[in-house]
Amino acid sequence: MFPSEILIKLAIKAAIAAAIAGFLFFGYNHIKQIGYKEAEVKYTQVIDNYEKNLNKKIDSIETLAGTLVLENRENNALLSQDMDAILARVKGKTLTVVKNGECSPSQTFSDTFVEINKRANQSMKDSQK
Repeated sequence: MFPSEILIKLAIKAAIAAAIAGFLFFGYNHIKQIGYKEAEVKYTQVIDNYEKNLNKKIDSIETLAGTLVLENRENNALLSQDMDAILARVKGKTLTVVKNGECSPSQTFSDTFVEINKRANQSMKDSQK
């Protein structure tokens, strides 16, 4: 055997090995890309479902917040009307009485104070429902 024949056989084997290695490398990359694309599709669907559920919850919270704001406005208006009515009954009446050099609240003041506290407590109970 001549050295050139050995080199030719060696070159052919090297070329075959390089072709096999190239085929394996490109085949591996192709399969890897297919896996990445499948994972991307799968997790894109998972993320989309998560975002849909999150948006539903956000919409629900926004609706509830809007309802609470409206109810709060209505309750504040009613409370304000009740307080105005209570204070209108007291307007112009004596709130303190001086006896023996001591200033003490009149019965009107005491009744009004109790009534305001009852109304405020009722408002608190209503808001907790």
